[in-house]
Amino acid sequence: MNNLNLNNKLMTLLLIASFFLIGCDKKSPEWEYFPDMYDSPAREAQEYDPTAPNKVGGRLPVEGTIPVEYTPYQLSGPNLDDQRVKDLKIPEGIKLTELNLKRGETQFQVFCYPCHGPQGEGNGPVIGPPGGGKFNYSPNMNIHGTYAYLNDGQIYHVITNGNGQMPAYASMISEEDRWKIVLYVRKLKETYVLLAQAKTAPAENAEPKKDGN
Repeated sequence: MNNLNLNNKLMTLLLIASFFLIGCDKKSPEWEYFPDMYDSPAREAQEYDPTAPNKVGGRLPVEGTIPVEYTPYQLSGPNLDDQRVKDLKIPEGIKLTELNLKRGETQFQVFCYPCHGPQGEGNGPVIGPPGGGKFNYSPNMNIHGTYAYLNDGQIYHVITNGNGQMPAYASMISEEDRWKIVLYVRKLKETYVLLAQAKTAPAENAEPKKDGN
């Protein structure tokens, strides 16, 4: 008799459970017994996080971390007279092609134009016109400019490390694009040399002046 009552109770429980199972909608959320395992306390990058060492959600990278596709620059400091800086050469894989010059020009206009101007004459909108600008010097990179003496390695070094009031761009411009900017700056200098030669060259084919004219 007792076994019969027990069986009846079990059947009743199974029947009730089956009603719950049949009534379950697959779209309804399931019960969560340990919700912390599902819903972690996510933080936004700039959100305050009392558990973080720097108290914000965005964690600082481990010291010495190197970003993907980034090559550390071994020559630190703005010492342009260092022979190792002067000896830096444009990599063999970066040729003087129209495509590379165009890329160098694009990057120059983005990062260098504000101070150096569109043609490298040191008259960008940050510097302003000669005599009326915000700085007491003009960062002219052409044949008569302040930085006309820089060679390829020195130009690359300045772009990478910065110099004086110019910030470092190593974190913003890839190594390859820095060298392409060097190509473009070198082309600008060559253009100004040709223009200067054209202005100073004697007019060999000019007709002699006639008396009375």
